[in-house]
Amino acid sequence: MLRKLAKLFRRDIARFRAARGGATAVEFALVAPAFLATVIAVLETTLFLFAQATLQNAAVEGGRLFMTGQGQNGNLTEAQFVNDICPMISALFNCSDVMVNIKNYSSFSNANASEPSLTFNAGVR
Repeated sequence: MLRKLAKLFRRDIARFRAARGGATAVEFALVAPAFLATVIAVLETTLFLFAQATLQNAAVEGGRLFMTGQGQNGNLTEAQFVNDICPMISALFNCSDVMVNIKNYSSFSNANASEPSLTFNAGVR
């Protein structure tokens, strides 16, 4: 009886070893979380870099308004300036959260080069 049981056990083990039907599903279940995490990380990083480039481009274009004298000659206010740059960033950012700090100086040598205070002006817009 013990020999018969051992023979059945060996046969079942051999069948278990030969069965490969669910191996792909098990391998996918083991690899999928790491693969999906990597894909999501790549997408998040891409979105972050795109947002950073969009904001940088808006800052350059806004600076160009004043470097060329268009802002000074047009007597551009903070609200008008925000309205000018808002279309450049509206796809990724909320325009009501944009902080603008515009100062007017009579000459370049009189300009204050210290860091501006980061205060949110909710009245602008």
